[in-house]
Parts: sequence; structure tokens; C-alpha cells
Amino acid sequence: LSEFYGIKEDYQKSLQNFKMVIVYRDSLARIRQKATEEDADAEMLLLKNGHQKELNSYKEQIKNLELISDRAWRNSLIIIIAILVLSIVIMVFLVRRRNQTKEQLEQTKAELEQLQSFREKLFTVLSFELKNSLSSFEKLTQGLASQIPSLDKEDSIQFLENLHSTAGDLKVNLNNVVQWAGYKTDSKSFHPMLFDAKDLALQTIEKFKIQLDAKNLTSHLFMPPDGQMVFTNKEMIGVVLDNLMSNSIQSTSEGGAITFFSGRKDGLVTLGVKDSGIGMSEETLSKLFVIEKVNAAAGGVIKKMRLGLVLSKELVELNGGRIYVESVLGTGSTIYFSLPERG
Repeated sequence: LSEFYGIKEDYQKSLQNFKMVIVYRDSLARIRQKATEEDADAEMLLLKNGHQKELNSYKEQIKNLELISDRAWRNSLIIIIAILVLSIVIMVFLVRRRNQTKEQLEQTKAELEQLQSFREKLFTVLSFELKNSLSSFEKLTQGLASQIPSLDKEDSIQFLENLHSTAGDLKVNLNNVVQWAGYKTDSKSFHPMLFDAKDLALQTIEKFKIQLDAKNLTSHLFMPPDGQMVFTNKEMIGVVLDNLMSNSIQSTSEGGAITFFSGRKDGLVTLGVKDSGIGMSEETLSKLFVIEKVNAAAGGVIKKMRLGLVLSKELVELNGGRIYVESVLGTGSTIYFSLPERG
């Protein structure tokens, strides 16, 4: 239209239409620019949404990796703690095992030392006590055999009494050695029980009644009327009382007295045997329970007593007690020992 009016030389309309062309062209440019901007915004939004999704995906992956890392760290920490705990348990077990092994070795060593000491003591006993008894027995039998044709009745009786006495000593020594060895080698032989020591003392007196009557010895019993209860191994204490009774009979002259007594204090019971025999000197008392000094004790009667006393001392101590000796030379002896009243 602008060109048409220009040909018509209607320049005013031509200018108006040209202005409209410019206006429409600017409007169209703006519309196109707006559309381009809208397309760019839409594309930008799409890109933004895509980037956001990728970012969210990356964040989710990072979160999952963090969870995996945390889980792996916790698992690693648990494994490390478990390894440390297991190591500590193994170390404690090894230390305890080593200590137990050390204690067992020390116990075995102590037992071996005790057995070695016992072997030496037993050898000493066999070398002196039994050897002396066997030698005496041999000499008596040899003398009897060589002098039978020339012996009168009284000499024959004396020989037989000496032979019987020596045989009795040998029997007592052999019995003590057997019992001593048995208690030393059998760790299961100790079985304490509650029993009446008064009954055991009466049984001991009855057991030695023939020997007491043979020497015209009087026996006395000073114990509570209702009994004297102790918690020990009855068999062992019976051996102790037998030895003390036998020793008292050997060391007491004819017409003498032997007394059994007891008492209690602070949960302990004291049992004892008192005689009016030959007694012992201070020097003999100091060596009475030392088996290695078997030749040091004075007097034949004392030597006969010592093995039984050594055995008695060990049996009393095995039962948790202690043994004591009081004696005056020429007056008599009192041997007593303590025992637990209850277990």
C-alpha cells in the first residue's frame, strides 16, 4: 500500500502505510523475539529440570555412597573391635594357661621334692630302724639256736621274751613304714569325718589290754562323759593313738600309769597321752621328730619310739593339727595334739 500510494503520488498515505509497515514489522519482531525468548526459557527450563534431575541423581548416589561408606566403616570398626576382643581373650587365655602351667610345674616340682625327701627319709628308716630291728632279731635267733642244748628253763623263757619283744618292735616298725608310705603315695586316702574321739581312745586302750596287763600298767581316761567330737580322718587318728599308746607302754616301767585326756578351746580339740615312764632330756626332745637324726636320740626305747612319733606328727599335720611333747627325764612324758572340732 505504501508503494501503491507512492506511485499515485499520494505521499501522505504512502508515508502512513510505510509507518504501519514499520510498526507491524517491529511488532512481529517483538512477537518473534518473545517467542524465541519463551522457547529459550522453555528449553532453559527443560535443561534446568534435566540438570536438577541429574543433580538429584548425583545427590542420591552420593547419599548411597555415604551410607555404604558408613556401613563399611561400622563393619570395619566392628571387625577391628572383634579382633581386639578376640586378641585380648586369647592373650588372657594364654597368660592364664601359662600361669596354670607354671603352677602345675611348681606343684609337680614341690611334689617331686616331697617324694625325694620322703624317699630319703624312707631309706634312712629302712637303713637304721628296720636294719637294727632285723639285726637284733637275727642275733637273738642265732644265740637261741646255738645255746638251746645248754639253756635251762629260765634262760629259755628270757630268750623267748626277748625274741617276742624284738619281733613286736619289728612288726610295729614295718606297720609304721607301710602306713607312712601308703599315706605319702595315696593322695586320695584323706577322708575326714565327724566322730567321737572318746570311743576311739577306748578302742585303743582295749586293743593294748594284753600289753598293759603284762606290765601291770594302769590306764585312765579323762574325757567328757558325753564324748569328744572331732572332724578328721578317723583311721589316721587311730594310727596316732596306737603309736602314742605303744610308745607309752614301752617307756613306762611295771606298775606305772598311762592316761588319755582331752579338752577343747576356740574350735580346736586337744587329745593327749600322759605316762609315768622314763621321760626324755631336752636334747632328745629337740631331735625327736627329725628322722635324719635317727642315731642321735638317746636310749634304745627312745629309738623304738621315734618312727611312730614321726609318722604321728605327719598324720596330725595332714589333719590340720599340731603335735607337742612335754617330758622330764626320769618322770614321764606327755604327748598331745590339736585337731579341728568341726569341718
